[in-house]
Amino acid sequence: MPTITESLVRRARAKEREYELSCSSLRGFVLRVLPSGKKVYYARHKRRGRDTRERIGPADELSLEVARRRAAQILHGPAATPEAPARRVSPRLREFAARFDREHIEPYLKPKTRRQLDPMGQRGRRAAARLDRDAPRRGARADLGHGRLPTPLPATP
Repeated sequence: MPTITESLVRRARAKEREYELSCSSLRGFVLRVLPSGKKVYYARHKRRGRDTRERIGPADELSLEVARRRAAQILHGPAATPEAPARRVSPRLREFAARFDREHIEPYLKPKTRRQLDPMGQRGRRAAARLDRDAPRRGARADLGHGRLPTPLPATP
């Protein structure tokens, strides 16, 4: 199992059947050589116990360095590459409510009212805390309730 280098990619010749060359320096980085002579980079890893290959791109369009960087990103996550951006954290409902109060309610209140009034109120804080705690997991469609509200709204008079 040699390390995949530019010269190895150039020297890899087509055979009667397709074959793969695995890289020893980056486990899971693979060069597949097809019978037509086309060479393609893949990232090979296990997902849910099954061996999967994710196509990175053709060797004639991607440099080895770019393909290796993408493979590291696929195999080890974005933290494996130095130029990967930090993952963005989604704001909570409580933060949206506080920002709304700060930008749209407080500027219009008189100073005495601002001191007396709790803009979000106890009911609002409880609802925000519950929504933060019960926030649906990403991709869990069953948690969304198919767009229905948990309790029916009263009829409009």
